[in-house]
Amino acid sequence: MTISIGVLGTGRIGVMHAELIAQRVPGARLAGVYDVVADSAKQLAQRLGCTTFASPDALMASKDV
Repeated sequence: MTISIGVLGTGRIGVMHAELIAQRVPGARLAGVYDVVADSAKQLAQRLGCTTFASPDALMASKDV
């Protein structure tokens, strides 16, 4: 079974969490990220192969999270 996780915030700690979820946590999948700095979220999402969400509400309401 795989659990899909979203990360709110792509600052230093958010990036660390996203990378760990995407690359090192068995059974976890990084579904997407959100940050108030949209370019930061977009760059991280492209690098890790996940979705960028337009708002925290959109991330939390997603059926993929």
